[in-house]
Amino acid sequence: MQLVDGNSRDMASNFYFAVLFFCLVTLQGCAPEPLKSTTSHEGMEAHVMTTLLGGNQSQILFLKPLKGLDSREHFRVSARLLRPQSNLTLHSHFMGYKNRDGVQIRFRRDGDQLYVDVGTPGAIRQTHPLPTGFLSSDFTLRVRIEIHDGVSTGIRLILWNDNQKFVGTTELPIKFLSSANADLDTLRLGWIFNSHGRGVFWGIETQYVTITNADREAPYVD
Repeated sequence: MQLVDGNSRDMASNFYFAVLFFCLVTLQGCAPEPLKSTTSHEGMEAHVMTTLLGGNQSQILFLKPLKGLDSREHFRVSARLLRPQSNLTLHSHFMGYKNRDGVQIRFRRDGDQLYVDVGTPGAIRQTHPLPTGFLSSDFTLRVRIEIHDGVSTGIRLILWNDNQKFVGTTELPIKFLSSANADLDTLRLGWIFNSHGRGVFWGIETQYVTITNADREAPYVD
């Protein structure tokens, strides 16, 4: 039988404790499976699946399907972009995060400036700086996003700044929405996208973002 002296046991215990401590602190290589939940969240469209990825990243899949593969959809999203490098991506007309298909609209904060990147898989993403008013003083983004997928002109994206209807915390009556008063219209900019989506779901992917609202309304633009 092999004998182990007290010093060796202490060294082994310290080694294992150090490994355990490293795992708990870094959560790298020792992290549990991502947390998944299917529930209804306050301020969000009912029946969503949330996956927490760690590192303040999350993926939200809305289980109520879109109107079809070729459809016009109108989304309302409100969220706080907590850090200078926060980003929020809305996925539309996709099958899920494993496929990474469909239309992708990413709002990216760079300090006090907000950018929107628009694209589909395999296509060069188009980037556009958004006016300062798209972010409130506490870096809250309130935006309306209308996506026309499968129409004769290809994919069309229309954005409206919903922060404009707030004075402080008071919400004003909504203005009539049209392509004429849109803050961004890819058709007007001459951006051309072809659909790579084969799904009827939508989702939101975030990093350092707190979402306060995410739902849909009837489209405003024909």
